[in-house]
Amino acid sequence: MIRKIILAFLIAFTGVSSALAVTPAYYVAEFQPTDREAIKPYSAQVESTFRPYGGRFIVRGEQPNIKEGFGAQGRLVIIKFDSLKQAQDWYNSPEYQNIIPIRHRSGNSRTYIVEGLPGQEPDKP
Repeated sequence: MIRKIILAFLIAFTGVSSALAVTPAYYVAEFQPTDREAIKPYSAQVESTFRPYGGRFIVRGEQPNIKEGFGAQGRLVIIKFDSLKQAQDWYNSPEYQNIIPIRHRSGNSRTYIVEGLPGQEPDKP
């Protein structure tokens, strides 16, 4: 009991909480459509697959304003998760795995899951 009280004190008063903060993760996708009609079922379903894992769109754009280099080819999508585990669990979920073939059939993709910087507070959905 004493250890729990000491740990709570340390977290509350010494800044240790930043070391214990959640590290967010991001699913990043570049998508070049080859069939704009064929991607519509994927687009209609994808959000319902990641919401249960705490995911939320933070970028879903058609035309990036490229400043240097080639930039994203086609559409750029970034989905934020509160943790790497949540992002990986979503990507590997049966719900998402079932719609990936729609994306593959309707365009060319490059996708990544990357870990963000530690010490960030999770966003409130």
